[in-house]
Amino acid sequence: MRELRKAHIDLILSTLGITGYDQSIPIDVVPLPNRYALVTSVNNQNTLGAKPYSDDNMAYRHTEIQSFINVDIVDVNDFGFASNAWVDWASEVYEEAVRRQLVVDGYSVKETAKTNEVPLPVTTDTLSIQRIVMTFEHWLAKKA
Repeated sequence: MRELRKAHIDLILSTLGITGYDQSIPIDVVPLPNRYALVTSVNNQNTLGAKPYSDDNMAYRHTEIQSFINVDIVDVNDFGFASNAWVDWASEVYEEAVRRQLVVDGYSVKETAKTNEVPLPVTTDTLSIQRIVMTFEHWLAKKA
């Protein structure tokens, strides 16, 4: 769902001051950023029917969506200069922002929960990369 991806990308920039990208960093981004976030794996499931607010139950079917989205926060450093401090701080700040400030165009955010957080550090011959992947669940209601 593009609206949910955009909401997360916009919130990443406003809360963390880093750029968020959809899936991966575009090939034309030069130089590569040292800190960034990736928004990946949006999974949506329509509900079978929302609770009706009138006698016409059909008008309210399939208006709510349960979505899961991954946000990968990345900090790239020279080999040997690894610290989890920044990604730990960023994940805490971002989680709080998602709970309080996430606005999705065309939808009202009924509920948000972080369902998982996994540290996935990577070390190469030249780089130490600290990563935290957070999975958020959102319950969204389509606005009329």
